[in-house]
Amino acid sequence: MGTKPRAVWKTNGVIEEKNINTINGLDDCITLAAKLINRKEAHEKACEFLGVALADFKGYSRLTTDDALDDLKLRAEMIKWDGEKKKLTALVTQLKNLRSEDLKTEDALAEIVKDLG
Repeated sequence: MGTKPRAVWKTNGVIEEKNINTINGLDDCITLAAKLINRKEAHEKACEFLGVALADFKGYSRLTTDDALDDLKLRAEMIKWDGEKKKLTALVTQLKNLRSEDLKTEDALAEIVKDLG
């Protein structure tokens, strides 16, 4: 599972007036990424159709869009990591509950003996 991905945003943490830190589901990441990708592709096609260089279009910043997509990808990784951790924690709890009371008592006593030296 590794360590949790760290939030180091390339943008200011706000995409389409939505704070990245408040996105808690993959559906929201997908929807926002699709919106950005569609806009990016639409601008590229419009410029191609009109015979204008994308760089001449002042209302579009490839760097900002690509950075926003990178940030969404990182957020999605963080959400997936949290989900995996939650599953793993639930499995560990289930496994602990399967142990007999005798083994649990034996472990507790061993811990006490260890603490006492």
